[in-house]
Amino acid sequence: MRDLQGRNSWKRFFYSDIVAIVLLVILFFIARNVFDVYTKDTTAQKKLELAQLNLSALNDKKLALKDNVDKLKTDRGVEEELRRRFQVSKEGEQVLVIVDKNEGKKEVEVEVPKTWLQDFWDKFLDIVSFK
Repeated sequence: MRDLQGRNSWKRFFYSDIVAIVLLVILFFIARNVFDVYTKDTTAQKKLELAQLNLSALNDKKLALKDNVDKLKTDRGVEEELRRRFQVSKEGEQVLVIVDKNEGKKEVEVEVPKTWLQDFWDKFLDIVSFK
């Protein structure tokens, strides 16, 4: 009989409110830690994707620079670069510069001052939040 009473006391202990509260607190801390790990994982994945994009861009830039260096190692490449940067020519050659007619013209935006009525109306619409 005492054996059964001992079992019931353990059963009452495990089914008590205190044990349930302790288990809920433990579950809360475990869930919070799992969420923290999840957020760290997602940020790490985003950073990895960004780093891979940067790496591919840098590799493309490296290849372009390598091509430019290889081009500049030849006499023809050096000559092209000198002609492009400094607009020089060989003896007996003439330099021809073509200027676009519309290149020198720029559109200028002129701001027309608002009248007091337009200014009042804009302020009224801002207050009423229609704008």
